[in-house]
Amino acid sequence: MTMPREGRAVDVAKILTIDVDAELRKLSTAQLQGPWQLPAELVRRSVGAGASRIEVRFGRKRVRVDDDGAALDPASLRALVSLLDPRVPRGDRHAALDSLENSGSIALLALAGLELDALSLTTAGADGRGHQLDLRRGKAPTLGAARRGAAPGTRIELSADGLDLGRARSWLADVTRFVGAKLVVDGAPAADGLRDYLVSAPLHLDFGARAPLRGHLAIPRSGDTPRLWILHHGVVVTHQGLTKAPTFEAILELGALVGPRSTAADLRELVAPALPRLADESVALMLQAAERLPQMGAAAQRRLLSLLLQAGRLGRRRRDIEQAPLVPCLVAHDEPHVWRSIAALREQARGEGGPAVIPALYPSQASGEVILGGGAVAILDAAARSMITELFGLRFRPPPRQLAQAGLGGRLRDLGDRLSDLVGSVAAALHLGVGPALPDAMLSKAERRLVEHLRAVIPSAGPDAPQEVVLCRGRGRVRQTRSAPRRLLLPRDNPEVRACVRAVAVDEAWVYPASVALLGGRGLPSTGARATWLRRSGA
Repeated sequence: MTMPREGRAVDVAKILTIDVDAELRKLSTAQLQGPWQLPAELVRRSVGAGASRIEVRFGRKRVRVDDDGAALDPASLRALVSLLDPRVPRGDRHAALDSLENSGSIALLALAGLELDALSLTTAGADGRGHQLDLRRGKAPTLGAARRGAAPGTRIELSADGLDLGRARSWLADVTRFVGAKLVVDGAPAADGLRDYLVSAPLHLDFGARAPLRGHLAIPRSGDTPRLWILHHGVVVTHQGLTKAPTFEAILELGALVGPRSTAADLRELVAPALPRLADESVALMLQAAERLPQMGAAAQRRLLSLLLQAGRLGRRRRDIEQAPLVPCLVAHDEPHVWRSIAALREQARGEGGPAVIPALYPSQASGEVILGGGAVAILDAAARSMITELFGLRFRPPPRQLAQAGLGGRLRDLGDRLSDLVGSVAAALHLGVGPALPDAMLSKAERRLVEHLRAVIPSAGPDAPQEVVLCRGRGRVRQTRSAPRRLLLPRDNPEVRACVRAVAVDEAWVYPASVALLGGRGLPSTGARATWLRRSGA
């Protein structure tokens, strides 16, 4: 097409035609951080094709992905061939690029944008008919019919110098953690991320979007940060921490709800209206799991009780939490614990007359010499007692003991237990020392800002640096735990911690001196944080 201009013919098509190779590189870097992310994109393509089995094999500068999903359509294959062949006219290559971009074929675009040494692609339908694409460096790609009787599915095998297979393996494991048993890597089933949770359950939530929200709801074994994982065809696209919510994690598949040009921000915006429902559903999942408390281990029992009490503190399903049998109790010697609700324990206290006070032991205390008078003796740690008292007004006291028959050892144990009770009660009341960890949902905006910044810079402060940063109740000294995972415990009312909160609230550049001070000389934060501080301070 030409247009006359001042007596000259102008080739409009040539003016509007872009540098296709440059645009390919631009699209690849916009969608992928590097070639090492390509294997994960090939897995995403396989999941989107409905594969029930996906196998990835890594070799020297080589990766192969096999699946049993739907075959690639011929139009996409022809577009890929046009992009791989620099001899194809630029207008045709530009049309091929637009076609693959509009269809969301990021994996094929990335293949075309990678400097390949070789590529072999075979794809076939259930009838055994399909196509074979081959490419060798320096030669034109070829596209023809696959051999007769080819297995249904797609095999993509490629080799390239820039793959960085170490990073590719690591990235694949990270973003495909929820693909499940259908993924096999180098002959071994990939780790199933859903097995890492205390409890998980399928999610089917209708919240007014174009289709129901599907995925999983899970309760983590550790940590206090509610988190949202957003998947697109099985692969993690983005994740975000939530605030003012119970501790849960939602794994949401949005591949069927969004178009090919959707960004991570678009996906987060799409699920935002569903977050209150997800929070409520997470508490329902905890209550459902609590029905199996007697069959759980002690650590899981304490974790679930703590998370439900935190949810109650946020005002979610407090009455249901009060009525659920969450508290292990001793009612007879040499018999298993029974489980009572907080409401039942309050009724027991009323039946005994006086204020709502229940006899209780700490989990570490011996129970053999406790006098059982027909009522239940709760087995609770200091953190659980403090939250139950705060939420439901129920208080605890040491149970009576058979001191006359206990001998000197029993008397000493009783004295130690009573001192433990006293110290626990005083610490809970006055918040001395380092108390229970605070969930992120309970932090102020300034406190949360400090903690989030510290979590970003402190784990890189050296081999012995804390792996986690936690704000706690109390005003004792800042300290680090030694057992894994190493944690930096920041008492909320410690003067140094409060000063760091105020400083970072004014200017985030203060994260560097704050982290240096809180680490107490046991590591230095990242050079990036130091550079920001020096630039802002003018040093």
